[in-house]
Amino acid sequence: MESNVIRLGGVGGRQRRSTLRMLVDQGHHEGTLQVVGSSKETARAIVGGLEGAMLVARPYGDVTRFQAATTHLLAGLLARPIAHDGLTDGSRRPRSPQAQQVG
Repeated sequence: MESNVIRLGGVGGRQRRSTLRMLVDQGHHEGTLQVVGSSKETARAIVGGLEGAMLVARPYGDVTRFQAATTHLLAGLLARPIAHDGLTDGSRRPRSPQAQQVG
């Protein structure tokens, strides 16, 4: 499954859920996602986790809290460890603000 950002704004809730289930199925069949249970259950868990992460981070105005929660949520679905990217240090932990500074 390619690491493309999927924008679903303006799409109805039923279509968003259907698209997410399709992506979960695709990732499972490609071997990039570990799925326990049905794709419908997994999609619901993803949405619930993202909504929860947003609720936790919002009162603090802290995107790092959101990134930490979502990184761990999604890491639990991946069939292999998260590769080093701009949000994590490669060990499934959010990067510290100092590590994100350039130079």
